Amino acid sequence: MKIKKQELVELWKALQQLSKQVYPVKFSYFISKNKSVMKDEIDILTELSKASESFMAYDNKRSHLAQSMADKDAEGNPIIENNAYVLIENKDDFNKQLENLKSSFKSAIEKQTQKVEELNVILQEEYEFEGFKTTLEFLPDEITPELMDIFLKTGLVEE
Repeated sequence: MKIKKQELVELWKALQQLSKQVYPVKFSYFISKNKSVMKDEIDILTELSKASESFMAYDNKRSHLAQSMADKDAEGNPIIENNAYVLIENKDDFNKQLENLKSSFKSAIEKQTQKVEELNVILQEEYEFEGFKTTLEFLPDEITPELMDIFLKTGLVEE
C-alpha cells in the first residue's frame, strides 16, 4: 500500500508509544513486526531531520536569551505560558539582541530553513509500505479513534 512518508512517521510515533505498555501476544507481535518493517526508512528520515551543530548553537543561545530576559514570577523564575517565555517588560531589548544573534548565525539559519523545506517535500512523497496486518479482533479492547485512524489510513487493520 502506498502511503505518504509523513503517515509513516505518524505510525512510527504511535507504535513507539504503544511499545511502552503490555498487550496480548498477538497485538504485541503486530507492534514489533511493523516497527521492524519501518525501521530503516525511519532511521533515514530521522537522520535527515537532525539540525546542524551551528544551528543548535544558535538555538541554545536564543533559548538562553529568552530565559534570561523573560518576565519573572515572585520567586524570580521565568514565567512560561503556552510553552513559551513571557516577554513583556524586556521585549524591545530582547528583539534587538535576537536580531543580532540571527545576524551572527544567518548562514546556519538559512541552511536549516532550506533543510526543513526539503524534508517537508520528502515527507509528502509516497512510500510503498507493506506492513504486518491484523484484524479488529486482535486489537486491544480500548483504542483511541486517533490510533484507529492511523491504522486504517496505513492499511494495517483489516475489517
